[in-house]
Amino acid sequence: MNMQEQHGQTSKVLASAVAAVLGGSGFAASVEAQQPQAELEEVVVTGSRIVRRDFTAASPIVTVGAENFENISTVGVEAALNQLPQFQPAGTQFVDTDVQASAFNTPGISSVNLRGLGANRNLVLINGRRAQPANATLVVDVNSIPAAAIENVEVITGGASAVYGADAVGGVVNFILRDDFEGVSVDYQQSATFEGDGEELRLSLLAGGNFDSGRGNAMLGVEWADRNAVYNEDRDFIVEGWDDPGTTSGSFLRQSGYVPLNNPPSAAAVAQVFPDAVGPAASPFSEFYLNPDGTLFRQFGATGYTGPVGPGSSFKINSYTGSLQDVYRVGFASSPLTRYSAFGRATYDISDSLTLFTQANFASWKVDQILDYSPGVEFWSAPVPRDAEHPVPPELEVLLDSRADPDAPWQLRRVFDWHGPRRSFNTNQVYQVMAGLEGAFADRDWTWEAYASQGRTTTLNELDGFVSVARWRELVAAPNYGQGYMQQNQSLGYQISCTSGLPIFDYFTPTQDCIDAANVRMKNTNDFEQKIAEFNLQGGITEMRGGELRFAFGASYRENEVFFQPDLLNDQSSVVDFPAGLFAANEAGGELDVTEFYGELLVPLAESFSLELGARTSDYSTVGRIDTYKALFDWGATDRIRVRGGRQVANRAPNTAELFLGETSVVVFFPGGDPCISGDVVAGPLNPWGNVASNPNRAQVQQLCSALIAASGGGSTFAADPDGFAGPGFFFPLELETRFGSTDLESEEAVTYTLGLVFGGDAITASLDVYDIEIEGAIGPLSSYAVYQQCFNVNGTSNPTYDVNNPFCGLITRQPGSGLRLAVDAPYQNLGFIKTRGADVQLNWSGDVGANSLFVNSLLTYVDTYETQATPTSPVIESAGTLNEGGQFDWQLFTTVGYNLPDLTVGLRWRHLPSAEPADFAQNPNTSTLGVDAYDMFDLFGNWTVTERINLRFGIDNLLDTDPEITGEVPGQNNARGSTIPNYYDILGRRAYVGLNWGF
Repeated sequence: MNMQEQHGQTSKVLASAVAAVLGGSGFAASVEAQQPQAELEEVVVTGSRIVRRDFTAASPIVTVGAENFENISTVGVEAALNQLPQFQPAGTQFVDTDVQASAFNTPGISSVNLRGLGANRNLVLINGRRAQPANATLVVDVNSIPAAAIENVEVITGGASAVYGADAVGGVVNFILRDDFEGVSVDYQQSATFEGDGEELRLSLLAGGNFDSGRGNAMLGVEWADRNAVYNEDRDFIVEGWDDPGTTSGSFLRQSGYVPLNNPPSAAAVAQVFPDAVGPAASPFSEFYLNPDGTLFRQFGATGYTGPVGPGSSFKINSYTGSLQDVYRVGFASSPLTRYSAFGRATYDISDSLTLFTQANFASWKVDQILDYSPGVEFWSAPVPRDAEHPVPPELEVLLDSRADPDAPWQLRRVFDWHGPRRSFNTNQVYQVMAGLEGAFADRDWTWEAYASQGRTTTLNELDGFVSVARWRELVAAPNYGQGYMQQNQSLGYQISCTSGLPIFDYFTPTQDCIDAANVRMKNTNDFEQKIAEFNLQGGITEMRGGELRFAFGASYRENEVFFQPDLLNDQSSVVDFPAGLFAANEAGGELDVTEFYGELLVPLAESFSLELGARTSDYSTVGRIDTYKALFDWGATDRIRVRGGRQVANRAPNTAELFLGETSVVVFFPGGDPCISGDVVAGPLNPWGNVASNPNRAQVQQLCSALIAASGGGSTFAADPDGFAGPGFFFPLELETRFGSTDLESEEAVTYTLGLVFGGDAITASLDVYDIEIEGAIGPLSSYAVYQQCFNVNGTSNPTYDVNNPFCGLITRQPGSGLRLAVDAPYQNLGFIKTRGADVQLNWSGDVGANSLFVNSLLTYVDTYETQATPTSPVIESAGTLNEGGQFDWQLFTTVGYNLPDLTVGLRWRHLPSAEPADFAQNPNTSTLGVDAYDMFDLFGNWTVTERINLRFGIDNLLDTDPEITGEVPGQNNARGSTIPNYYDILGRRAYVGLNWGF
């Protein structure tokens, strides 16, 4: 058998072999998987490069058949994989508000994440070889993999770093593509929700055939897929949250407002305008807003507000706080996608022992994202001259005239709702070409391969709906707020005009030239190139008492190069102009190369006991030499019971993003609010170590807050009343992190232990695998929340004197003027650790029921612990059983039950998520936030063999139209209706699909 024939047998028998012997195909719905094989072919099972005949594996494997990518309503490849409990959803169609492109972030990509360790800590392969990454983090966008050509997917969850590279810390996802295909296969699928939206279409063509008397084979696959958007406004679950007065909205008020900053009005003037105001509404220091009739109101208590309110409007009065809140009725519930892909492979047997192969794949896809309106607030607000050309309503005039400096400009804030939402249009193109030789030795069973590949990923991120801060301020500074304004450069031909002026005090839609005058369109580009050259050799060495001693050896060279070019308006050098509602992303570029050697041994110490040993040494141009190794065992205790397990050590070197990222601002979650805001004033969950009366160190905290504000430019009213220092009229659990890479990074070390038990019977196979993974010196950006904790001495040792010069405090920047949170420097560092421990259980059963057969496949993952530590001195956070760290459920269950008739298979999929604590429970076990209840979703599917050449499939996802779970509810403070985690809890509702495959 030549190498090509041998490899072709892999995809034909692997799924059945793993299911029947390992109990590892809990996701494949096929009775054929339980049938005995007449003769076992030699194959390579993911997790080792050693060809073997017994199909046993020392690491846990799950095989996902091609039918699982077909029996689902969505065109996204990641959706089928994310149903498995070993995966945690990462990039999906529900990540739909990401408009901030950078060297490490590609809006709209679809990625996979094993164990929740990070999408950059599992390796995606195509036919056992590295796929082309999407960006500098080395994350692969699975949209780039041609779905039409997928034969199956092998998922190894026990770590495979010694075999494939140290970035396989969490495991490997190996897409096996069809091989030696003959004939033509046309496939079409269409789906839509029962609401009549979210239509998805997929059309593919696969053609292949032999040539030169069977010595060669060529195959070509092409695919087109399209997914329509689902809008938030079309889902009752979301709209009910908009309209519910007990549900907090965290949006900026869109009305024009006056920001006092360091030249506030007098208390007497405030009392004159608001004679009955109490508490924050009577304060001279927080914002004043304008009603449509020109009168003033305060967000706190909706004091003085006379505008629209209630269901269907954009405003509501919070039933718990009495404050006015704004609701932005824009956005996608599911993002639109258009994808084109092509895949080609050709092989030619030069001789019986030498085969030439070439492979190429190309994919182009476009994903749109949408975000709410550009905010002309905070550091994007505009100064207004205090003169006759800028008249103001009478009540605002009273306040401005009462200031210590009544002639000074005043600060205007306004959300640009007339401008439309911010949009991101992301076009990604990926290609990878490969050529190589496979050979066999004539006098022994040694085989080898040598190949080279080159791939490039190009991303174009186009932004629209953003407002130029410089031009917005220019129009505001013009007489009558830009009415009749025209500015031109006659020599260069540039001009802007604004007929109507801006809607500052009278709320109207400005003329189109005013909109165009302030509008900016931007383009960011990202290029990532990967080159690989690799040689692999494997075979038998000698016969031992327990069997044949076999080996694998290989060498590879890999080069990665990245270049991210932000729009000139959006890099950190754009000090003259920049877009409102977008943060700086600097140019980034760099390259690294690595030379690697690896070796494996399969040592049969006894007929039923073998060792699998492996080691890899890698020499990086950046961090030097690092080593990775494994020691696994497999023991056939009886004819039906096997025991497997071992230890693997991986040293993952920093990738190009972690090394070379330029300063890039990212908005991240910040639990608990601002530690400097008084907990006696602002409702909502607060940090107990912050400026709250219950904190015994409150005086020191207040001194530190005052010093931090002064170090950032001062001008705040904090020092005048630290006990009553208030923030905005809504809870804002976000922070701006300034991330940047570091060439001083060292590799992170991950140690993985696995121990498993496998049972194989006539009708039932089962496995239980326990895993324990510990990553020390984990590479990541320093968390802004952890920085505040360390600065504010949460552990009692990181800053015991509450010194503003503490290194952690030096990373904090407060807003000049307001004194509120602004940004935290978050360089990539070797941080604390990540530890997780749990177990995977798999069960397959099939048997005759009546004249036909029934099958059951089930996967269960149990998480015993998931601990993280941001820095060596930070608190250890336990996230198991919570929604923290992306969702670390105590356990998850995925089960398929099916019934096979002669020409028809029908089945039901059941995904169960148990109840879980809220995300902030991991940080604060005494939190008032409620968790979620158990959640069950069922999918119905069917396949009908109409003729020998025609197959019809159909199904309904979310058969029972199960509503999503509500996340973030705080009794008495926030009902959180409309809030959920759509990657886990379905927000689209019931949807149906039908597909047709025609082969000839």
